[in-house]
Amino acid sequence: MAPSQEFKPLTHFLRPQYVYLSLASLVLIHVITLLTEVRPGISLVVQSLACLYIGAMATSKIIYNKQNNKLEKEEKQSEEKMTQKDALQFPIYLSAYLFGLYLLLKYLDEAILKTAITLFFSAVGVLCLMGIIEDAIERLFPIEYSTKIVVGKKFNLNLILTSKEIDIQLTKLNFISLFISMFPLGVYLASKNWICNNLFGIAFTVSGVANFTVIPNFKIAYLMLWGLFFYDIFWVYGTDVMVTVAKSIEAPIKLQFPFTALNDEGNPFTKYSILGLGDIVVPGIFVGMCLKYDVDRQIEKVKKISEINIPYFLWCFVGYAIGIVTTLAVMNLTGHAQPALLYLVPGCTLSVLIKAYLDKSLLQFWAYNADPEKPEAQTSNTETIKNK
Repeated sequence: MAPSQEFKPLTHFLRPQYVYLSLASLVLIHVITLLTEVRPGISLVVQSLACLYIGAMATSKIIYNKQNNKLEKEEKQSEEKMTQKDALQFPIYLSAYLFGLYLLLKYLDEAILKTAITLFFSAVGVLCLMGIIEDAIERLFPIEYSTKIVVGKKFNLNLILTSKEIDIQLTKLNFISLFISMFPLGVYLASKNWICNNLFGIAFTVSGVANFTVIPNFKIAYLMLWGLFFYDIFWVYGTDVMVTVAKSIEAPIKLQFPFTALNDEGNPFTKYSILGLGDIVVPGIFVGMCLKYDVDRQIEKVKKISEINIPYFLWCFVGYAIGIVTTLAVMNLTGHAQPALLYLVPGCTLSVLIKAYLDKSLLQFWAYNADPEKPEAQTSNTETIKNK
């Protein structure tokens, strides 16, 4: 990167105080719940919206060219993108995974299985939390501090059908973030504390929304979301599989909201309302894509770095908010667990369609490509093929 350029997070140009406000709300809602009982619905709305906003705002960085005071798109490494076939098959894969967990819980030793699942998802939660901690530390210390490699080792992993070279490079920052993450992990494994559960759940949610960038356009995004719309309805309304798995697995794959309930004898006890992380991550991926669409549409047009508007993101974010509130309202009215995607998918997808219709830009919306191939890259690939 040229000296006159530097990466800056998108929030640097879009009122970063809202991200800090979202972080503060996550901390505050947990502190208040420790001091007094908070209605689980309030916690559910606050945490889901805060995680969604933070994750979406972390979806990309912008290159700021100091020399001409201009914004440029970040050039990301090419990666395999989701196809229409992948989008259609995605709910089938999730269904197989969910039903497989259900059968394992039903027929295998429950204690051993729960322990294995808890350890696996706890490890994933630690990795996500480490990423967030590292990002926070990098804002406080020079970049050289984090890039200095402390442990570097290469070795070949020889398997039956293939072999692969493994390159391990660990920096000081990796060890610091791992050390910090071990404290909440220890508390969670020892007590299944709901705050530590939510800490890993929030880290997983924010990382999932921020880093899932394999959807190339809105057509495929709509296919995936509406496929999951029917997936959620079937497994919640049609069977007891989804609810059974969610309640049985004691792992940080859901957010928990404690409240006081009465047992059959009339004695009070603590009960937990839950929200699956997928009900934030899946719509959050779409919300983040709407934000990228806003930025890509305007980045070549703005005269000043303060002129970026994000109308599609805001419409989608409000659509999600309406969907999550509707989910909560229906759940309270019926007294039955609800498939949140039943309300979240229409809220997110229809809201931006309405916005595109009002802007008379439906064709532009459907033609959008999140990561179009550059002519230079195509030429380079052609030359490589010829050389081969």
